[in-house]
Amino acid sequence: MENSNQYLLFIVIVSAVAVAFLLFIAVDIFMLYRMKQIKNRNKIIEMETRFVKEIHEAKTEATQQVMRDIGQELHDNIGQNLTVSMMQLNRITSSDPLLNQTAELLKSTMKEVRQLSHQLAGDLMENLDFSHALERIASNIQKTGTIQMKIQVEPLPDSFSKSLELLLLRVVQEIIQNTLKHASATEIEIVCNSGNKQINLEYRDNGKGFDLKSKSDGLGMASIQKRLEILRADYRIFSEPGKGFQLTANIPL
Repeated sequence: MENSNQYLLFIVIVSAVAVAFLLFIAVDIFMLYRMKQIKNRNKIIEMETRFVKEIHEAKTEATQQVMRDIGQELHDNIGQNLTVSMMQLNRITSSDPLLNQTAELLKSTMKEVRQLSHQLAGDLMENLDFSHALERIASNIQKTGTIQMKIQVEPLPDSFSKSLELLLLRVVQEIIQNTLKHASATEIEIVCNSGNKQINLEYRDNGKGFDLKSKSDGLGMASIQKRLEILRADYRIFSEPGKGFQLTANIPL
């Protein structure tokens, strides 16, 4: 009887060990499966992120190509027609003040078209990187003596493509243009640096500000926001009447 009980206990112990071993194997297999799932999921996320970035860059490059084409068209055709019109106008001999006013208006239009064609064609970025291009813009504005420019801009990382660099410059250019045209500001401050796998941009002026609810749908703001979205930026815009304008944007690398 005692031998029978010992045999039964032996069978129970062996069965328990076998079950524990099988359970260990099952848990190990499950953990390996989960780790493989997580690895595959991370790989898929990485591929999706890279694909989205490539799509954004392709879209940006296509947009910039259209802008370059428009800029070239402005320079080659409209600019040429304006130049010919100016030459013909100069051949007219008259002391009429209206003629002089028309000539000055035409000259001013030619200058604006030339500047616009250069901006659209990206001439500023042909031989300069983002930081130096922005410093040149600030220097030109500073020479007017009407507004103080404070610039703290670091060179952008090499991983940030040239097309996205140009797009970011367009964002800053358009904000500056809005400040110069509408804000009556005396000071502009721009800070741009990189860290934590992102580019950090801060822009502020001390202008008269505006109500975001009434202006956010305007062409200028809509264009700025669209470009920031293409850059996948996490951005915040603040402005109130009498409190200037401020934008902060974090752009992933």
